[in-house]
Amino acid sequence: MIVDDELLVAEALKRMLTREKYDVDSVLSGAEALENVRHKKYALAIIDKNMPGMSGIQACREIRKFCQNLAVILMTGESTVPQAEFLAAGGGAVMYKPFLKGEVQEAVHKALGPGNLLKNS
Repeated sequence: MIVDDELLVAEALKRMLTREKYDVDSVLSGAEALENVRHKKYALAIIDKNMPGMSGIQACREIRKFCQNLAVILMTGESTVPQAEFLAAGGGAVMYKPFLKGEVQEAVHKALGPGNLLKNS
């Protein structure tokens, strides 16, 4: 699941990962992400750090209440991230915007590990 308040970013990531044969949903807010995880199982969430309403770190913390095994990648355009806060919220890797296609693919593969659950067979 892609969570980013910037529609163009969310849709670009969704298209990129769909071409890689991943089953991807995209939402525009942390609140929408919470609604989705209540009804569908996800293996990975890529969440923007800065969103109106609920930040990416807050969304990660709330999502963890429903999905303890979910891999979470935080994306940000900032040069620094409060890594300790993100890890305490249950987060994992950080991707810095702008990122290249290969960087996204590598982060996703690392986060999901072997035999990932998102790829359709």
